[in-house]
Amino acid sequence: MKDIKLQGQIKNESRMICDGVKHTFVQTPKESPYGPNKINIVQFDPKNEKFRVDVLPCATYANELRVVTTLCERLDKETDMTPVAAVNGDLWMVSYAHARIEGKGTSYGGASDPVVKKSMTTPRGFNIYGGEIISTAHIVKETPFEGEFWAYGFTDDGRMAMGNPTAEITVKNITKGISVEVEGLNRLPADNALIMYTDRLLNEGDYALDDAYEVRINTGCDYTVRHGEVITGKVDKIFAPETPENPEKIKEDQIVLTARGEALPLINGFDVDDEIEISVNVVDTAGIDTAIWQEITNAVGGHICFAKQGVLTGEDPSCNYPATIIGCDKDGTMMFITMDGRREDSIGSNPQNLPVLATDLDLYNAFLVDGGGSATLVTRTDDGAYKIINTPCDPGDEPRPVINAVVLSLK
Repeated sequence: MKDIKLQGQIKNESRMICDGVKHTFVQTPKESPYGPNKINIVQFDPKNEKFRVDVLPCATYANELRVVTTLCERLDKETDMTPVAAVNGDLWMVSYAHARIEGKGTSYGGASDPVVKKSMTTPRGFNIYGGEIISTAHIVKETPFEGEFWAYGFTDDGRMAMGNPTAEITVKNITKGISVEVEGLNRLPADNALIMYTDRLLNEGDYALDDAYEVRINTGCDYTVRHGEVITGKVDKIFAPETPENPEKIKEDQIVLTARGEALPLINGFDVDDEIEISVNVVDTAGIDTAIWQEITNAVGGHICFAKQGVLTGEDPSCNYPATIIGCDKDGTMMFITMDGRREDSIGSNPQNLPVLATDLDLYNAFLVDGGGSATLVTRTDDGAYKIINTPCDPGDEPRPVINAVVLSLK
């Protein structure tokens, strides 16, 4: 592994976590191009046959939060995986702002319309866990738009892609001769939108407001939402606005379509026993890597891409910010990076030091996943324990529970 040297550094300590995985800690002073900062970097070759890279939910369902160390410990104990390093992943729709729960009076970015009946935590971006698309990126109708949400993906053989992927999902009602386009997968049930839900996200039903029209489909199998898949089934139950209660959990063979407002006419002609066919097509709306995105088996969403194909984008956080960064250099070496922040001795990422970091590390593709108090980098110790090697910024230096993580493991 190459030696890492950052401009103005006053401390540089490296260790091999295992053969082929190197951790470097760098500290920089106030007068350096980075400002006062503490930066941790884990580098490895994702094409090394000894390794696997997975994007995983931190708990059973994709809408639950846990700390990254708990996930690593569980994987080590309950599966054949041996995690070596892991970072927190995507952002999520928080109940105190983005979700805007009915009756709570919350607002976000000037929007105060209720979106859900109760708290619903879903990832913000496009995510794939083990070959199954878990969520498409958030849509404008859910919450005020904050720019493109990027995603970083991996194939089983270690190839990588970064872009703006989405899943184009078409629902055909064979019985009625109707074909409709789904606007989002496992998104919030926004007004005027048609959303599709799978068993991977919801662990309880009835999130939509009482004006929603919901169609439950039985597929008869444990289906997988992925590129090229065609899922067939039959309408099992209708939850119309006049009979809105849908308290049942989605089972592994069920899919639910939810429409509100202007989207209601898209599915309110569906009836029980209608034959349904659902097709999935993955495309990169950035127009860069559609072909490889159709092969991606693990992907994590993020929100600020600052290096794309070797060119700085000019996107960056508007202030000093604790950051988790995923990227690769021109040689294909992948990196997990954290920059501690909100501290006197470490300010985190900002518009001035991200371009310097991209230059010093020769970053070809790089973007920020969730940062702030979520920024977490975990590595395996020599005695088989899992340790957070950065310093989270929440009170007491405690790690924040997060929605998913990117995990490097030994095969």
